[in-house]
Formats: sequence, structure tokens, C-alpha cells
Amino acid sequence: MHFDTFSEWFKEKVNDLEATSDILKNVEVLAKGPSYIAKRFSAYDVNNGYRFRTKQSEDSLETQNSGVMVVSKTASYASSSDNAP
Repeated sequence: MHFDTFSEWFKEKVNDLEATSDILKNVEVLAKGPSYIAKRFSAYDVNNGYRFRTKQSEDSLETQNSGVMVVSKTASYASSSDNAP
């Protein structure tokens, strides 16, 4: 199947093109493949004001928000106040 060899093919094509033309930096980064370096966070702040913490980092707090999740079988969902669900 083509998806088994696509990453190697893509890397070779970008390497060939780098020698003859300007390649966008984003394309170069994509051609290198995934990064296997993982970052660890004890909390994550979302731009909309929400903060998510690991259970361990919440242990010392008086208020906790562990165990909150949404399971969805659709790509989106609407609330009762949504005018265009």
C-alpha cells in the first residue's frame, strides 16, 4: 500500500527539490517525519480561559476538576442556545 512508503517517498522528493529550488520551511519539517520527543505538562491553559491539570497536580488544591470529559460520536455538537446547530 502507498501509505507504507509515502513518508520515505516524500522525504526523497523534498531532498531532491531542496538541491534545485527553494522549499517552504513547513514542507521541510514535514518531510523530516514525526518528532519522537514528547513534552510533559502538569497543566494546560486553553485560549478560551479553561485550564486542564493532571490529577497529581490537583491533589494539593482545595478545588479540583478531575474526571470531566465529553464523549461524542459526532464531529460537533450544539447547545440549546445555539441558533445554527
